[in-house]
Amino acid sequence: MGPNVWRRTARLIGGLALGTLLFVGLGAGVEDQPCSVLRTGSLLTIAVSSDLGSGKLSINTSQATWNPATETLSWSLRRPLSLVEPASGEILVVLQDIDLTVYLGGDPEIELEFQVSAGAAPITLRLLPMMITLNPPIIGYPDGVDGDPEYAAAEARARTGLAVVDLNADGCQIQTLGAPGSGMFQTQFEGAWPNGDLFVGLLETISTGPGGAAQVAQSHPPSGYIPLDFTPHSMSSMLGLSLSANDVVYGFCEFRTRWDN
Repeated sequence: MGPNVWRRTARLIGGLALGTLLFVGLGAGVEDQPCSVLRTGSLLTIAVSSDLGSGKLSINTSQATWNPATETLSWSLRRPLSLVEPASGEILVVLQDIDLTVYLGGDPEIELEFQVSAGAAPITLRLLPMMITLNPPIIGYPDGVDGDPEYAAAEARARTGLAVVDLNADGCQIQTLGAPGSGMFQTQFEGAWPNGDLFVGLLETISTGPGGAAQVAQSHPPSGYIPLDFTPHSMSSMLGLSLSANDVVYGFCEFRTRWDN
């Protein structure tokens, strides 16, 4: 989960001291049935582009590990993997560490942990986990069994924490790829990103001076969950950012829906 990834990935970059974590807030009888169903196909898509070229890595659900005890689908990258421009062989980005876990039990969740380093040119990077199709729990039929069902109330939360490290003494920056206010970590209901309805976008930019490092976390809501005034039938997320050349970004992203039991 979130707190662990700060410790684990910090070790991968030599245990650099990153200072104090800053949290920023945005405001203050169920039937026994599955609450989420996996869409087949792509589990995770990673796309990168720079002045040197572009590259993409797609992970299929068949490459993931299913754990029936925890009802999770997971995939991990344990060795560094470089995405290169085919013609020139230039390294665009090095994927140092990636863990994706999709929780499909009672409370569906998409959890991503990662560390990447840019090549010799600034990059734009998107990590796009799969969409979860939700099956809201039915609590009754107010108008009889032939009428519309009444679903359990839903609530949700989104959290992310990102850190940057300057490795070549010229400063480091990450920022959102979209319009101001759109956020680097975007979460949506009712469709696969970018075609769903926005739940929240988190974190706009993080920067540090030469030789420095910085990290910021943000949560919506600041604690607990926020009630939804609709019944969600799907959820999706996307992490998109630009990263300065020869620098590192790492962190975690979590998006969770919970049913009122």
